[in-house]
Amino acid sequence: MTDYNWYQIALAVAPKISSSLSIFGSLILITQILRNSKTRSKVQQRVVLGLSIVDAIVSIVWLFSNYFMPIWSHHILYPIGNQMSCNVQGFIVQTSICGVFYNSSLALLYVFVIKYKWKEDSLKRIEPLFHLLPITFGFATATAALILDLYNPASWDCWIAPPPEDCAEYSESLCERGKNANLYQWLFYFGPLWICILIVTIMMIYVYHSVRTREKALEKFASSRSTQNSVKYSRKVMKQAFLYVGAFYITWTFPTIVRLLEVCGLEPDKIPKILIVLSGFFIAFQGFLNAMVFFRPRFLKCSKENANLSAFRVIWIITMKASCFCCIKSDIGSDDKDNIEHRGRASVVSVHEHDVEATDDKV
Repeated sequence: MTDYNWYQIALAVAPKISSSLSIFGSLILITQILRNSKTRSKVQQRVVLGLSIVDAIVSIVWLFSNYFMPIWSHHILYPIGNQMSCNVQGFIVQTSICGVFYNSSLALLYVFVIKYKWKEDSLKRIEPLFHLLPITFGFATATAALILDLYNPASWDCWIAPPPEDCAEYSESLCERGKNANLYQWLFYFGPLWICILIVTIMMIYVYHSVRTREKALEKFASSRSTQNSVKYSRKVMKQAFLYVGAFYITWTFPTIVRLLEVCGLEPDKIPKILIVLSGFFIAFQGFLNAMVFFRPRFLKCSKENANLSAFRVIWIITMKASCFCCIKSDIGSDDKDNIEHRGRASVVSVHEHDVEATDDKV
């Protein structure tokens, strides 16, 4: 087959665009965290690091998605792989569920910090759980799917899927693969994904309610400048948390819509093709979105200090300077006092300990 329609071309190109951006974003984020001792000493930053490593690895596979797929994948542009390469891609794609659990860990961490006033020492004691559950579930399900012969060509990559309808033309053994694939898709991925989305949503509502309640208490009973600054930074920390969650939602909006349409009884071939293409684009995009959130405080600081420069010039300086993400006047990521996520945590804890506890009973 030599003539390809727009859908086949889009399925091949769209993930390459988003995964390229995601690889770039994830790698600069990983570099920034690892090269700075103060940054990598923070539990929150190490959770973001774990999430970014997962995003980078999976995005690399999605960059070459069609080349991993077997030559019998007729709906794909230029498939040149075999069953072994399909298994490799399917295994790594399934481990992307680690990133979903890491998003839940990140949201839970913000609940502990903002609501329950946990300090860094307390967070470090439970930090292994933030990493253990995502990694264990991701690699356990990926290995189980490999043992059960569940990896087959799907929409734009190899993953847990039934065998192709014309499998008998190539091999009888090929038709034996992917038994109960739809069930395992729910057990290994979509079920946990939707549970995590629900949990993250509840936790962010909880965080917002907690911050708003305490803000009202401080505004009513405290007027010192230090308290006002603490309130301001608590809002910034909450906003940073919501932006990370927002990146998570953006990534999974279109795949969730597609899955909901299937749940409602719509046949896969009846689902609008543009939704499939958008799913393929955004599912590989979170690494880039996370990098935007991570560097957003530095961008705001650089822009404020250098009002004469355009936004594009500031972005260029932050990402391309030889000093690696330094601002014109200072490296904002090099000191905790300039890091919203670090200073914000300390400020929130300070406010809670010295001011809010005295006013909670009055509110």
